Amino acid sequence: MSPIGVLAVVSNTVFRNGTPARSGARVCDGDLLTTNGTGVFDLLLDGDKESDSVHVAEGTDPRFRWTRNGCLSVDSYAQGRIVVTSRRLCMVVRTPDTLMYLHGGRAQFQVARNSTTQVVPVRGNVTKLQGLSDQQVNTLSSVQLVQRAAPSALQPKPQSLNVYRQGVVNQPAVRLPPAEIQRINRSVLRSAIVVPVNPPVNPPLVAPR
Repeated sequence: MSPIGVLAVVSNTVFRNGTPARSGARVCDGDLLTTNGTGVFDLLLDGDKESDSVHVAEGTDPRFRWTRNGCLSVDSYAQGRIVVTSRRLCMVVRTPDTLMYLHGGRAQFQVARNSTTQVVPVRGNVTKLQGLSDQQVNTLSSVQLVQRAAPSALQPKPQSLNVYRQGVVNQPAVRLPPAEIQRINRSVLRSAIVVPVNPPVNPPLVAPR
């Protein structure tokens, strides 16, 4: 199994493939990470808090995979809240209601109980894609993914609350106050953690063009 990154548990309990996990554990391609009602964690893609990461809040259930072209795919994500930060690598986030691509950006995703997905692009480039299959996401390059962007009317507005249901915009975007954007930024891990002795491992495949 190809390594993805290092787990940093902020509060218990976090499960890796159904087993309780601790800070410093390696997360590998295909792992399912879930949190209970109090569990929170950050996935640090190279063990460095200043690099690419995924913050996962309480009651959330993402699965992490590498695509063939070196993007991190966050899929099987059916409930809860995450904040993804992409600096060096591209990321693709799938929820029941939307499919988003990031490269050089940060965004918050929250799947609500009323079967909608709230997307807040905090900074950088966040692109809504067409309804691509898992196989297409896995095989297309970053350039090809961007070429399959959804129409402009479906693209999320920056620093705004964008609500999607079944692939379409569910309500007009609402601009968020600076305090809310700061709250999202503060939720991302900033403190140091104890990491394994092994050096950071980058994606085993060719980096996206």
